[in-house]
Amino acid sequence: MHMSFRVSAVLFGLVLWVAGCGGGDAGSLSSDCQKFCANISGLKCAMDNPGTCQHECEALPTALPQCKAQLEAVIKCSANQPPSNFECKDGEAELKDGVCDPEGQAAALCFLGGA
Repeated sequence: MHMSFRVSAVLFGLVLWVAGCGGGDAGSLSSDCQKFCANISGLKCAMDNPGTCQHECEALPTALPQCKAQLEAVIKCSANQPPSNFECKDGEAELKDGVCDPEGQAAALCFLGGA
């Protein structure tokens, strides 16, 4: 079953909504989030807020501790993509279809209680 990174983006939004303001881990996660935010900043998507990207990214894995490893894998994969693998969809930056799908699928399964 093909599942686009769109599902991960929706999960990202849901997790942030559930988590409210959360703290992030230092080190590798911070570095990966910095890379991710740099990758999408050039797109200037209408609904993205560059001022909160780093904080939201770092808060994501702590919002669902049972899925921390899977969410960190999505972030790491996203951080290691070239900016050309991102696009604006519905005003928000997302990975293009097929990019980081295995990581996104694992996070979605965990989020939905399957892992």
